[in-house]
Amino acid sequence: MLNASENEILYSLLGHDCISLAAGVVQLLRADPHNARVWTRAHVGVVSLVKDYPKRSYFLRLYEIFKNKFVWEQMLYKNFRVSSTATCPNLLTFEGDECMYGLNFSDREEAINFKAHLDKRFEQEQKTGRCN
Repeated sequence: MLNASENEILYSLLGHDCISLAAGVVQLLRADPHNARVWTRAHVGVVSLVKDYPKRSYFLRLYEIFKNKFVWEQMLYKNFRVSSTATCPNLLTFEGDECMYGLNFSDREEAINFKAHLDKRFEQEQKTGRCN
């Protein structure tokens, strides 16, 4: 969970005309392309579901709050979905541009909230046929 000063840093990193719909502290994991059962930790930071108005798109963006920097992003493509399991509810997995990724949340409630926002976006896309 982010405190007030960490939230301020996150909002300053988001940039002009971007809003955070959900955020959480995570480990970003990458699946080994040769063995999908092997995960490698790529980064640790705050992931944000960002609506970027100038780009007219949604993104998952990862920030290292204490270094004041942006480190990774994944644009939410058409039919973007995340998966989770009852045995590991803190881990959300999805197919990214380069490989399978996992977001391992430090807090279960943040993971549930984040997935709910992504599921809502997917449902809206299905109704309207649009991604944004």
